[in-house]
Amino acid sequence: MRRLDRDCFEARNAQAFRVECLRPVRYGLDIGHRFRHPSVYELYGEKQVAAGIYNEVIRFREHIAPLAAHLDLRIAAGS
Repeated sequence: MRRLDRDCFEARNAQAFRVECLRPVRYGLDIGHRFRHPSVYELYGEKQVAAGIYNEVIRFREHIAPLAAHLDLRIAAGS
């Protein structure tokens, strides 16, 4: 466990970490402008692919954006 995570965990009651809360956001699923590209997870994935650990890099434009668009359409349709 990273030091910051460990310190945070030890400073609080473990019970506080047992519930995950999801809250609506104003920007919906239009998230492409909310972080730099390539993202941190893409850069990490590239290193893992180069090391032979992963087969493929998960990319925002190829994988995440189409999923977000599909979910956005489902939400708009009310299903």
